[in-house]
Amino acid sequence: MFSVKRTMVASVVLASLGLAGNAMADDSKVMSGNMCQPYFGSTAGDLQSQADGIYNSNATSSRWVSCPIARDNLTNLDGTARVYVRTRRFDAATTMSCNLHSRQSDGTFIESDNAVASGAVLFQSLFLDVNSSASYGFYNIYCLIPPRGRIHSYRVDEFLPTE
Repeated sequence: MFSVKRTMVASVVLASLGLAGNAMADDSKVMSGNMCQPYFGSTAGDLQSQADGIYNSNATSSRWVSCPIARDNLTNLDGTARVYVRTRRFDAATTMSCNLHSRQSDGTFIESDNAVASGAVLFQSLFLDVNSSASYGFYNIYCLIPPRGRIHSYRVDEFLPTE
């Protein structure tokens, strides 16, 4: 009886917040920035995987990382619903750029999007989106982390499979 009550209360709360139905039609995943890996092996010593993300410990040079994305809807051809990368720069004079790539299963490029964090606000979410993908293809995020910058997390919203 208790679990039935809890389910009914949760349904009422979701409906009242407008979170029922189509508003929940995307498959969302949040991954820690510490899943990102050095893009160039020679810079691996400057990139530290920490509890709150990946950190560029180099005080003068930016470093590239590649962040994997787990794809659930393998037959979607419409790209991503939305992708956010939560970043922090150490210095307002620096910029951080991220690219989202959509590729076919053999690695052939389909489409990309780019976003840049800059200015006085040091904590920023970068919004990325691609509108095309291939059946059984994949997505990947590449970011250039400035000196003493970090990626805390990234969120990927995929479209749910249509029935």
